[in-house]
Amino acid sequence: QLPAKRKISIRWTLPICVIAPLLSGILLTNWLSFRNGQAAVEDLVEKISGEVAGNIEKQVSSYLIRPSMVSASLKAEIESGNVDTADVRSLGQTLWHFTQVNLFNNNIFYGNEKGEFVYSEYQDGTYRLDFVDAQSGFERIVYETNDQGAPTTELERRQYDPRGRPWYKEAAAKGGPIWSEAYVAT
Repeated sequence: QLPAKRKISIRWTLPICVIAPLLSGILLTNWLSFRNGQAAVEDLVEKISGEVAGNIEKQVSSYLIRPSMVSASLKAEIESGNVDTADVRSLGQTLWHFTQVNLFNNNIFYGNEKGEFVYSEYQDGTYRLDFVDAQSGFERIVYETNDQGAPTTELERRQYDPRGRPWYKEAAAKGGPIWSEAYVAT
């Protein structure tokens, strides 16, 4: 005997025929919305990343323009004979003027193969000049300066040989002025 065929009830068929396409449409719409949202977010991230990179490049370029100009100006002064690097005390005055006029460069320094060194700094509203030369007994003497850049008060005295510093070694190896890597002064 053949098994009896099961009758499909309209009670189940009709809701499945209505709900299945409706559910498929909802799922397809949600999936397409999700993919479009992902694409929009990826486009936005790419656009913002490009803008941020462009802004960083502009900031770095504008940050480096002034020090480059100061460096070029100082080099021209030295080459023209207006600044004598053999006289570190006089050079200190020149460097002081650069830091005083151009507050963007808060410090400038120079060292040579004889172990002489001069450093000019502006920080927290005060100017200072540091010297290492024969007059200082080749010790680093830190002075506070007056409004004309003349050393006034001795703040500190310590041993210091610029020839041992990384920036000096790099410049000596190159045979001229360099832009050293940024470092934290201690």
